[in-house]
Amino acid sequence: MVTIGTTTGTGQPVHAPGRASNGLAAFAIAALLAAGGPALAADRAGELKTFRDWVIGCDNTLACTALGMAPADGAGSAFVKIARAAGPAAAPEVSVVVYAETTPAAPRLRLRLDGGKGPGLPSDVFTAELDGDFVRARLTGSDAAAVIAALLPAKGLTVELLDGSKSLSSSPVSLSGSSASLRYMDAEQGRAGGVTALVATGSAAASKVPAAPAAPVVTAVAMSELSPPPKRRPAGIPAASADDCPIDPKEMAVTLAGDRTLWGVCVSAGAYNFTYEFWVAGAGKPQPARFEVPGAGAVMSMGEDDDYAALVNPGLSDDGMVLSAFSKGRGIGDCGGLAEFVFDGERFRALTYAAMDTCMGVPADDWPVLYTARRR
Repeated sequence: MVTIGTTTGTGQPVHAPGRASNGLAAFAIAALLAAGGPALAADRAGELKTFRDWVIGCDNTLACTALGMAPADGAGSAFVKIARAAGPAAAPEVSVVVYAETTPAAPRLRLRLDGGKGPGLPSDVFTAELDGDFVRARLTGSDAAAVIAALLPAKGLTVELLDGSKSLSSSPVSLSGSSASLRYMDAEQGRAGGVTALVATGSAAASKVPAAPAAPVVTAVAMSELSPPPKRRPAGIPAASADDCPIDPKEMAVTLAGDRTLWGVCVSAGAYNFTYEFWVAGAGKPQPARFEVPGAGAVMSMGEDDDYAALVNPGLSDDGMVLSAFSKGRGIGDCGGLAEFVFDGERFRALTYAAMDTCMGVPADDWPVLYTARRR
């Protein structure tokens, strides 16, 4: 993917996160939190919910992701992710993830529970794999179910990173809010009171769980970035201002179907967020582009008012099919908003949107997805 205007940022290390949502005023997270509810329409984004030290979000297909992180009064480099799709047959998946300051040759994770009178873990040591700068244990089926059952009554969790039998680090994960988060997941997916629920269990058969709503289908027409962009902009499109973008006032030009060109001009530059406003130029006067996530609005707006033509740190995929934006809550990119759009020949349509409003070292690939469409 080609990304415009990336920098190293100010960057606290990923293994020393802070719970404060630093810099989240930089994008319109408030618009995100206005959507959602137990009966989400398939064309509306979900919302983020915080239950003490856990964050959960469900998308428009009612696929949900819950994240448990370090205690609010401590620092840690581990988190737990519990994800589950909607529908009667969908089973939960659990990931236990820890940041690796040194790369283990034979990574494993040891889990230790603090308190509680639950059934206990199926094992105290789990096989893990390297995933970039992280070590991840992926649990499915009976192992995932057993881990969830063991976590719920416990007071805390410690995740120890091993290289073979050698201990490399130890990090706490708070379980405060885990039960409430998974109860919320049960309710959103229509599982409460049934045998498939994780917390709100009952006797209702799995067949009573509603099917997952179908994701909207969007047409994608290939785009092509012009690099470098033409030296002459179409009349009516302003140049980047050195006052607003003194660091990297690049322009972006992308050819669209119908002899049109998408022009992006930097309007704001910071240590790690570069905001671009976009126009579509063709016959007649250039028109502002419109990037909107249904139910969440202009999620990439940097100003007080919604700006549907703005994207933060925009980039075009190598195949020209997806235009993405990544608004960072802080330099290491462990909170913020991540959106993808396609061009259907007439307008830009949202493909995915994920967000994280708590800065605790969780990489963007693990954030709750709040909107999903299917590309054709």
